[in-house]
Amino acid sequence: MVVDGRFEFVGSDERRAILAIENAAKLEKIPVSLSSVRLEGERTVALHVDAGALPASSPAKSASVLLAIADESDESHVSRGENAGRTLRHVAVLRNLTRIGNVDKSAGFSQDIKVDLDNGSSRNLRIAVIAQESPGGRIWGAGSARLSN
Repeated sequence: MVVDGRFEFVGSDERRAILAIENAAKLEKIPVSLSSVRLEGERTVALHVDAGALPASSPAKSASVLLAIADESDESHVSRGENAGRTLRHVAVLRNLTRIGNVDKSAGFSQDIKVDLDNGSSRNLRIAVIAQESPGGRIWGAGSARLSN
């Protein structure tokens, strides 16, 4: 399990997970919001993304703004291995992760975005935007929305 892009441990360690989440919640964050989320045609999601600038106190010079598209839920039918014969249910299955911009200490990010869903379904999607130090560092902010039709 990774919390806030910084704290890594075995996910079954509930006590450590709670502590990591509590500590991450105390850290300074930037606002990230999604608005005007809508389906255009059958395979294009349109939205507006806003992310604030990094705080002057930040040790990071910049952070990437990433757009994630996930199925709200999915299931898999397992034919082999320890889960053979079982149907597993999943939440927020990532289908696409795209870098859409940057924020730094002098400027945030504000842009209208259109994303092609390729061959994926446009039903019951979860859309998230994350501001994260590159490569794979601290999460400075996140926002999400759902697209149901």
